Amino acid sequence: MGKFLVDLNTFKVVKKSDMGKEDPYLWLFGITIELGVGSSQDPTRFIVKRPAAPGNLGGSFKKGESRTIPDSLGRIEKEVKPIFGKLALGFIVMAWDHDKTPSYAVEAAYRDATQVLNDFIQGRVSTLNTGPLTSAELAALKADIEGHIKDRFKATVTLRHPGSLNQDDFVGMDFRFITPEATATFDENLNMTFSARSVEYNVKGVLRYNP
Repeated sequence: MGKFLVDLNTFKVVKKSDMGKEDPYLWLFGITIELGVGSSQDPTRFIVKRPAAPGNLGGSFKKGESRTIPDSLGRIEKEVKPIFGKLALGFIVMAWDHDKTPSYAVEAAYRDATQVLNDFIQGRVSTLNTGPLTSAELAALKADIEGHIKDRFKATVTLRHPGSLNQDDFVGMDFRFITPEATATFDENLNMTFSARSVEYNVKGVLRYNP
C-alpha cells in the first residue's frame, strides 16, 4: 500500500480583467485507479471530489495577490493499493473567474464534470488502458466537459434573473496523470499557469506518490 498526495497550496492572481477585484475559484478532481476505489455501483468511484462553489479561495483578489489554498480544497491525500502491481493516479484542475452564475449551477456543473471524468476513466479501465493521455483523448474530454458546463450555465438565464447571462469565465485547465511503479517514489513540484483574455492565475503545489 502506498500514499498518493496532491497538494495545491498557493494561488496568485497575476493579471486581472475587472476594474475592481478578481473573484477566482478552482475546481479540483483527483483521479485514482487502484484496488481501494470502492464498489462498481458508485457512479464516481474513480474521482476524489472537492468543494466547487464560487468563493472557495476566500473571495475577491487584488492584482498580484497570493493566498494559501485551503487544504479542504487543494489537498488530496489517499492510501492506494496497486492492482497487480499497477497504479494510475492524477488530477485535473480548472480555474474560473466568477461573475453572475449562481452557486447552485456551478456546483451542478462540477457534478456533471465529475461524472464525465469517471465515465472516461471507466472506459479506459474496461480496456485495460493505463497509458498516458493522448492529445485526442484530452481534447475530447475537454469538449465533453465544456458542453455539460455550458448547458448548466445557460439554463440559469431567465427573464427573472437576466444578470445570469453574464456567465462565469473559464480561465484554464491543467492536469497530471501518472502510472508510477508501485515500489518507486514519484515527486513533482507543480507550477501551473492559467490564462485567458486578460486574466492570468498561477497555482503552485506538489504531486507525490510514496510506496
